Amino acid sequence: MEDVYLEGNRDSVYNLEDSSYIIYEIHKCTEATKFPGNPDCAPISEIDAWIENKYAAFKMINQKIDFTDRDEFAVRFNEIYVPAIPIKSGIFSDTGYRWRYNIFERYDKWWSQSKTINLFYDFMFYNSDSFTVPKEKTELAEMYIRLEVDIISHSRVVFSSMDFIGSLGGVSDFVMQVAGWFYGGYAAFHSAFVTIFVLYRIKRGQDEQLFKGSIVEDQIDPNIENIRLSLCMRIKLYFFTTCCAPLCFNCCKSKRHDTYL
Repeated sequence: MEDVYLEGNRDSVYNLEDSSYIIYEIHKCTEATKFPGNPDCAPISEIDAWIENKYAAFKMINQKIDFTDRDEFAVRFNEIYVPAIPIKSGIFSDTGYRWRYNIFERYDKWWSQSKTINLFYDFMFYNSDSFTVPKEKTELAEMYIRLEVDIISHSRVVFSSMDFIGSLGGVSDFVMQVAGWFYGGYAAFHSAFVTIFVLYRIKRGQDEQLFKGSIVEDQIDPNIENIRLSLCMRIKLYFFTTCCAPLCFNCCKSKRHDTYL
């Protein structure tokens, strides 16, 4: 049975191939149906009495989605009993089974939109019909197994970081809010510094110039400096006053920065 497989179906869109079947046939034992080397068949009357009220059934390994699994292949295997069909002299059973194609698309990472696709087949019971036939008919049942023409698409989407931002009011509003926190805080810091620049001057000792690029007020005192800081320095000083300073900026802090603050 290792070389037996289902190739496709002429009616299928996703697997358009020549239709192929696996067919199980159940016959009464006769000289025509018996395999070489098997024991002799019992009399037909004994066979009819033995199969009276008998049923044919078997199990299959089915595939189902395991929604609790986060592995690469989130599909579990389980055994299922195929619905039984009657086996009785004078009754012919025609039964169909299908293997149905499934696509399982998964977005399992909250920090990423990467997609994982699992492909598998699940079993479905298609039809079963029983017909009255002459008791001399030796064939009792036929069970057809083929690929289903339909397809089922499943999806699992984890509530991601972008979904969280969207639930807060949308990505654009969130970016505007963050920008408002940053620029609003810096605007207040900048306003305070500009007020200090206008109202105050610094009188230094004999040390080096405290504010590079400042204009010496020679008319008052050669040691008096204007308070002048570059935009880059002001932004850096602002971050030293925020809650991010212990995480990112304290490693860059120097004594000069402490003096400015």
